[in-house]
Amino acid sequence: MYDKNITFGDLIKELRKKKNWTVKDLNDRLKERIGKTFSHAYITQIEVHNEIPKADMICALADILGYDSDKLLSLARENRVIKYSQSLTEKYQKAHALYKKQKK
Repeated sequence: MYDKNITFGDLIKELRKKKNWTVKDLNDRLKERIGKTFSHAYITQIEVHNEIPKADMICALADILGYDSDKLLSLARENRVIKYSQSLTEKYQKAHALYKKQKK
């Protein structure tokens, strides 16, 4: 079992590396599984910048990497909520700062 604080992207990267696969290897297996090729840059976005893909790709990744799809979907959802919450917090802080500045 993996650390519960691990991000979706970190887990994908860790699972891929555990199989000694390159990004290209993972991409080739995704193409076989879902018939669609993704750019290496997109796979890197997932692994490095914690981009959360669509549910069908998450399930395919789980299958390919030998991980429980329910757990991977849950982690993706949690990461998406955290990311959204952080984004909202930043926007509200900027708006509040702008309001205070204009009020002076």
